[in-house]
Order: sequence, then C-alpha cells, then structure tokens
Amino acid sequence: MTARKVIGLGAALLASACASAGKPAPSPNARAPLEILAEDAGTRVRVPLGETVRVRLRSVPTAGYVWRLAQPLPAFLAPAGEETLPTTPQQREPGFVGGEHWLVFAYQANAVGSAKLVFHEGRPWELEAGGAPESVFTVTIVVE
Repeated sequence: MTARKVIGLGAALLASACASAGKPAPSPNARAPLEILAEDAGTRVRVPLGETVRVRLRSVPTAGYVWRLAQPLPAFLAPAGEETLPTTPQQREPGFVGGEHWLVFAYQANAVGSAKLVFHEGRPWELEAGGAPESVFTVTIVVE
C-alpha cells in the first residue's frame, strides 16, 4: 500500500470518527416506534404494553386539510406528540411552499385495552360546522 493510500485511509477513518463524535450510539435494545400507515386502514394492530405507536397519514395542511381524532382518545393510550413532516426532499428546500405532508400522531400504550381509532380529514372549521370529512381512517389498536 502506498503512503498516499495509507494517508487517505487514515483521513477517512478520522473524518468518520469525528462525524460520529457527540452522537450516542443507538442502544441495541432500542426499538423504533410501531408505525401505522394509510394501508393499515381497517386492520387490528397489536401494540405491546409500554410501547409507542405512531399513526402517519398524508394530508395537505397548507390548504387547511388536517387529520383529527373523531372521538376522545381511549384511556389506555396517552398522547406522546404530534408532528408534521415533509413527504418529499424538495419540501426541505428554502422557499418551498405547499404540498402534501405527513401528519404524525404518537400514542403511548399505558394499559391493556382495545379500541377503534377513527380519524377524520378535513378543514377544522368545516368539520366543526357539521361538514362531512374528506376522508376517514380507522384502525383498531389492541394493547397486550
């Protein structure tokens, strides 16, 4: 191996080590939250007690269309956060406006139970005035 290759390899290893410095290594026992998508509509999803489940649905919030639970959250689930995420890399570019986004709802499974979650998509002011939702998403959560 030439000196140039050794120096190049050393520089690459050093850069890699520096890039990961300060970032904790993922725990080998860490689990990604269970994610429910539109294609899971109408299904039963089993969630282990204590785990987090995320419902990720596509919408156009910039036009007022958002997803909301149509009824109160069952007592065995606790809200664990909401976020809006881009559906394409271009949405992260400066000046990008509009388009579809992921609306993500996270829930912590705090007790054993089973219930149907029903989400309505629409403009909140229209739904509150009694308007019909644009879309309905239903999934049954079973915490064991």
